[in-house]
Amino acid sequence: KDLGLSDIVSAFAGDQESTTVTGERIALVYLSGSIVDGTTPKPGNAVSGPFVDAMRGFARDEDVKAIVLRINSPGGSALASDRMWHAVRRAAAHKPVIASIGDVAASGGYYIACGATVIYAHETSVVGSIGVVGGKVSFGGLAEEIGVNAVTLRHGPYSDWTNGFVPFDEAQRASIQGLLNSTYWRFLRRVAVGRDMTQRAVHEIGQGRVWSGAAGHRLNLVDELGGLDDAIARATADAELEDPEVEVWPRPRSVLESISAAMGGDQEAQAQLESAQGALRWNALLQELGPVGDAANQLPSLLEHEHIAVAMPYVLVVE
Repeated sequence: KDLGLSDIVSAFAGDQESTTVTGERIALVYLSGSIVDGTTPKPGNAVSGPFVDAMRGFARDEDVKAIVLRINSPGGSALASDRMWHAVRRAAAHKPVIASIGDVAASGGYYIACGATVIYAHETSVVGSIGVVGGKVSFGGLAEEIGVNAVTLRHGPYSDWTNGFVPFDEAQRASIQGLLNSTYWRFLRRVAVGRDMTQRAVHEIGQGRVWSGAAGHRLNLVDELGGLDDAIARATADAELEDPEVEVWPRPRSVLESISAAMGGDQEAQAQLESAQGALRWNALLQELGPVGDAANQLPSLLEHEHIAVAMPYVLVVE
């Protein structure tokens, strides 16, 4: 079949009908990519601000009878993960929130899932990784080798602890270890509350270990084995609805919509387009690198401003 101009425009514009769902419904919320703190959506990342706002809105909307949270994330910022956990937990106090784990909900991804009423996962999903990473990369030796000298002026013993030209001294190392410990024990508390377990029991299966969905089911990290359709069916039953409409968040924006908004001066749309262009170039490079590229793709989540992350610090390759 030959394509006319109208067909091409329609393909770019996408389906513009039924973009707004009203009445009694279920909200399907996607949380995908590295978890980062911020207020502006970033392609390929799960940003805390927009997610928290969306969850608050769905929690308050009396016509949204249940929420399905679809998670595909290896984790990321500890601060962002905690903010998002609180948003899920508050929503679950008002209505059913069903977490559906796709390929992976590890560290921060699992942290957030624990705020839900029920957790579904595939048998082969990756769950757990209840652990914390943090610190910095010290490249002072490399800098010295290539003739780069750095002089740091500091005020206080901890003011330059993020300086990559020098390693941690003993006081700084003790301080960062204290932050890691407190973040880990907070993570244990969040899981213990959500899974109705003791912190000791969570610690025994935590410590950074990853589990399959099937193993997680045996260990009480997962309630039910199943996919997204099963989670939606559970949300429908818990909400006592029959064949409800489903509102998807974030609402997919067509290419044409994004371009039009950006040309119209929408700064958020412009930022998203620029970020998407950069992401495409970055992803093309990472694909050439294979597993090394997959590991490099996690660097943003491990180098957030607070330097403490609940993120899986490695990449799993299944063959």
